[in-house]
Amino acid sequence: MRRTRVALEPTIARARVIYGAEWAKWAEAKSAFVWPSGAALAFRHLDRDADVQAYQGHAYSRVCVEGDWSIVEGAFFDKWSGRNILAPFQIPPFWSRFRSFDWGYAAPFSVGWWAVVSDKTAARLDLGGEEIVLPRGALVRYREWYGSTGRPDEGLRLEAEAVAAGIAEREAGEAIVYGVADPSIFRQDGGPSIGERMRRAGVAFRPADNTRVGKAGALSGWDQLRARIGPNPNGESEEGPMLAVFATCRDFIRTVPALQHDPARPEDLDTAAEDHVADEARYACLSRPLPARRPPAPTRPDDAWTRA
Repeated sequence: MRRTRVALEPTIARARVIYGAEWAKWAEAKSAFVWPSGAALAFRHLDRDADVQAYQGHAYSRVCVEGDWSIVEGAFFDKWSGRNILAPFQIPPFWSRFRSFDWGYAAPFSVGWWAVVSDKTAARLDLGGEEIVLPRGALVRYREWYGSTGRPDEGLRLEAEAVAAGIAEREAGEAIVYGVADPSIFRQDGGPSIGERMRRAGVAFRPADNTRVGKAGALSGWDQLRARIGPNPNGESEEGPMLAVFATCRDFIRTVPALQHDPARPEDLDTAAEDHVADEARYACLSRPLPARRPPAPTRPDDAWTRA
């Protein structure tokens, strides 16, 4: 399978050479090779979710995919790829851990738990099992809790104390260094704020930096998240990105790579989309910003230029 039938043509041409010697016949109308035994190898396309309906009720002994289907056209985080998704592993006990939180009641809330890589560490990708090296200072999202009913953008309607209890239960026995949350939960409106109620229930947060788009070229907000997701510009060839997630963090993988640009403000994200996980991940990145790169040393003019 590939996204389009046209994209399969080089593979089909090669398959004609290989399978023609095995007495397989190419059936153009069916886009398949058929052997005298009745075995068949079909070449199909699968671009949109709706295309799945064409395969309902089919039975296959094996399905092969030949490209990177994690790439989303027009995506806000266009550098996201399979290299950002790790097979889960045991987090070393000496790595610092923290959490980030985006509040929601009628809309989903999102909690992410992160570990900071203390030194270069080998890890395996979830897809294909390739080994990469996590750079020092990289963030690894090793757990999440997405407060959704499973319906699009519909929250669990849990009170602050219930959310705090769920967080405490999930991180029991772990040393969480700090937590950052949307500053809006610290607003007071005639009573204790959501942040205060959660603190009283045993889960404390500090206000996160809520900058979305930096001014005058400053690297902040979405830029920090985008920079960590993309290839590490200062890393070696085998090194992975500065942000990776466990394959078990399904709601991050489901929502963040699919987010689009705001049509009216291209440098910002479209807030009409399901952006709760992305907001919470932005808080995490801004709590540990990437250091600015040292500018290159000025070059001296060569002798010819000096003589001129």
